[in-house]
Amino acid sequence: MKIRDLAVALATCAGIATAARIAGAEAPTSIPLCTGDCDASAAVTVDEILVGVNIALGQQAVTMCRAFDRDGSDDLTVDELVSGVDAALNGCILEEAEGPFITAMTLVRADDIVLDAVDVDALGRKIFVRPFGSGFSMIVETRPGPDGADVGHQVFEEAPDLPTLRPDIQIIVSSNLGDGSAAVCDDESEPQGGVPAAQPFGFQEQVRVSNVINEMSCRIDGGARTNDVDACTLSRRGNDFGYAFFDRSSKVQFCLPIARTWAFPVGDTVIAARARDILGNVGEIHEIIVRIPEAPP
Repeated sequence: MKIRDLAVALATCAGIATAARIAGAEAPTSIPLCTGDCDASAAVTVDEILVGVNIALGQQAVTMCRAFDRDGSDDLTVDELVSGVDAALNGCILEEAEGPFITAMTLVRADDIVLDAVDVDALGRKIFVRPFGSGFSMIVETRPGPDGADVGHQVFEEAPDLPTLRPDIQIIVSSNLGDGSAAVCDDESEPQGGVPAAQPFGFQEQVRVSNVINEMSCRIDGGARTNDVDACTLSRRGNDFGYAFFDRSSKVQFCLPIARTWAFPVGDTVIAARARDILGNVGEIHEIIVRIPEAPP
C-alpha cells in the first residue's frame, strides 16, 4: 500500500503539471524516452500513473502498459514507477543523437513509385494506408549526422544472447508481421516466417529487441545502396528519369520488400528506425505508421 500512497500523492501534483503542459504542447520533433507513456502521446497522465500502480501491486498485467517496463523484465519496479511519476511532473526527455540523420522513411509501390502519406498523427508521424499487408516495400534513407561520420553499411549482425550486437540499420515494428515467428532470419525455411513485434517497443539493449532488429534487417534487398543510380525508387525530380534516392541529401538507401509471409496485419503498425555510423554512434529515431484497413464484408 505504500507504493499506492506514494504514487497517488505524486500523481495528484503531476496532474496539475501535466494538464498545463499538454494545453500548450506541440508534436515533438524527436521520439521521447518516456516511462509510463502508455498511449505514446509524449506525456504521462495521472490515469497512466495509476495503471502503473496497479501493475506494481499485481492487480493488472504489465502488458497493460509496456512503457513502464523499461528494462524488459516483465515486471514493474519502484524505480520504474518513480521514473513514470517524474515524467508526469517534468515531461519526457528527448533523446540526444549524434549519429546519422534519417532523411526519408516511406513506402514504395510494387512499380517502385514512392507513395504519399494520407495523414499524420498527433506526434507528427506520417500515416500510410495500403489495401493489403504485402506487395509493397519500405525504404529508409540516411546521411551523416552531426559528427560527420559515414553511415554504416552492415545490414545483419546476429549473435545469440548478445543484445548489443546489431546491424547499422535498425528497424522495429509494433505488431507481429505474418506469423510473428521468433526464429531469426529463418530464410532456410519454406516459406520464410514472419517477424515478431518488439516488446517493449523501443531500442533497449535486450536480446529479444535485437532479434527483431536482425529479423527486419536480414530482409533488406541489395544491402546498403550507396549509389544514387542503384536506388530501388524511381525519381520524382521534375524531368529526371530512372532510379534515384528519394531525398537529394541521402547518402545511403535501405530497401525492404514486404512479402506475404511477413505481411502487415489489419490495423495500425508503428515502424521505428534509426541508423548507426562507422564510429558506432546511433542517430535519431524516426517513426511512421502503416495502416491496413479491414477487408469489406
